[in-house]
Amino acid sequence: MRLLAITAVILPMACSDVSPAAFQAIDSAGVIIATSDCPLWADGHGWTIDSVPLLSIGEVGGDPRYTLDRVFWPQRLTDGRIVVPNTRGGTLKIYNAAGQYVTELGRQGEGPGEFSFIGHVAADPHDTIRVYDVDLNRITIFAPDGRLARTVRIEMTGYYYGVMVGWFANGAFALTRTSDRALSAYRGDWRDTLDLEWHAADGSVIGRAGVWGGIRRFTTPDGRRFVHPFTPRFMAASSRQEAALGDGYGSHVKVVGPCGQLRQVLRWNMAVSELTDAQYREFAATVAALFPEEELPVYLRALAESPETRRVPQYAALLWDALGNLWVRQYDWLQDSNWIDQGYRGTTGPGTWWVFDAEGRWLGSVPTPDRLDVSVIGQDYVLGVHRDSLDVERVRMYRLTRGS
Repeated sequence: MRLLAITAVILPMACSDVSPAAFQAIDSAGVIIATSDCPLWADGHGWTIDSVPLLSIGEVGGDPRYTLDRVFWPQRLTDGRIVVPNTRGGTLKIYNAAGQYVTELGRQGEGPGEFSFIGHVAADPHDTIRVYDVDLNRITIFAPDGRLARTVRIEMTGYYYGVMVGWFANGAFALTRTSDRALSAYRGDWRDTLDLEWHAADGSVIGRAGVWGGIRRFTTPDGRRFVHPFTPRFMAASSRQEAALGDGYGSHVKVVGPCGQLRQVLRWNMAVSELTDAQYREFAATVAALFPEEELPVYLRALAESPETRRVPQYAALLWDALGNLWVRQYDWLQDSNWIDQGYRGTTGPGTWWVFDAEGRWLGSVPTPDRLDVSVIGQDYVLGVHRDSLDVERVRMYRLTRGS
């Protein structure tokens, strides 16, 4: 299974001499507890991602078939075709392995095969495409040839945040759910609470698993409520056989089966991540440059009065690769701050990733190309959405080289 280990300001070095204590896996009442102390890769022996893409799809203006509009979670099928979800247009554009337009699935609407808001897309090893519609609370399933196979209505038992944990090999899936509580009930420092709701392939609820923390909020002495500038967030990633769950703050990740049963607890020994004085000043200066002058004093005061002002989450995203390794992206205190929205909510975002193998060993880190929001990590490629400084989107694929 997998693990994570990162800090915002301390970058650990690889273990020079790997001792038995550097990694431990203990069976505790049927649950494997895996702990890593440091990465195993020595300098020059890690994995790398090319800086020049193998494939790039998308252009500014011109042919509308190649114009992308708020793309999230592109997928690659087994024959090399690329599925590009355009969330604003409510369509899935399909391109061949060379990046040439082939066809389009769906459209904006509420009928069969139509979408109101595409929240997540996944393609299974058989090229079946599943689309989660947040607004319509349903799953749309397309056959490998693009035909509409069926629509699954999700049984509703509460308010959904819209975080899709993922689909499993048996067709089951999981979503986050939270009770519709009024914020007036909270004072001081608190986190939203949510649990995981597991659904059968037909959309019916088959169980719930655990209570997790969501967005962190606080109340200032004068009664104003704010989202913490460095709030942790619940995150999940599915490998079709299991799911990795975390919140960025804690020193562990849980791995559960397709019905929520706990299989592993993945731990690491790292200090709490905190901003240095220089980083704190840089963040305050960034806020000052972004917020309107009339609002700035309020936010600077709230920043000073926020609990654990300089503490930041350790990680911001989880993603499995095709070989069963877990990738964990380091939290970026500027990019990922809830006060500085870079448009990566609900995706993985760009940055440096820590890799953990199937046994939970911390292998090392892999930086991704600049501004690449990773969606899929294959055996020898990485696929994601690149957004340039003008927010122009392109779906790009890069070669991944797995070293020794």
